[in-house]
Amino acid sequence: MKIDVQPSDIALTTTLADLVGSPGFFIKAGRTYAFRYRLDVSVAASTDGVLFHPDGPALTRLSYNVQTPSSATATTLSNGNDLWKGAATTTTPPTTAPASLDFIVIVEGIVTPSASGSVSMWGVVEAAGVATLKAGSFVEYALVK
Repeated sequence: MKIDVQPSDIALTTTLADLVGSPGFFIKAGRTYAFRYRLDVSVAASTDGVLFHPDGPALTRLSYNVQTPSSATATTLSNGNDLWKGAATTTTPPTTAPASLDFIVIVEGIVTPSASGSVSMWGVVEAAGVATLKAGSFVEYALVK
């Protein structure tokens, strides 16, 4: 297992975009990789919902789940295949975040590219929100086959 750590804070915008500087890793065409992101998130208010998903080069397969706290005692598990910008249109984040304002989002899955390139994290905060992906967020990844 290898790890890539994010060195500095990244502000999310209200438009779904590649979070340049977020943890990522290089993948080779035709190989399959497992990954697990641990994203340290801070929002300004409990009404500032966020959405994250990985993306990469041309992909044969991208299957993943996203675990996002939805309150002080609950977590929402989303099937990432519904969020992937290459396969669906869901780019609107939820309108709520946990009351704590600082929380961890877990994104884990499997990726097989048809072209070599880098996997990176994409993100967005809801229209009126302010959110930061904190330094120290990281991804663990490994070649599976």
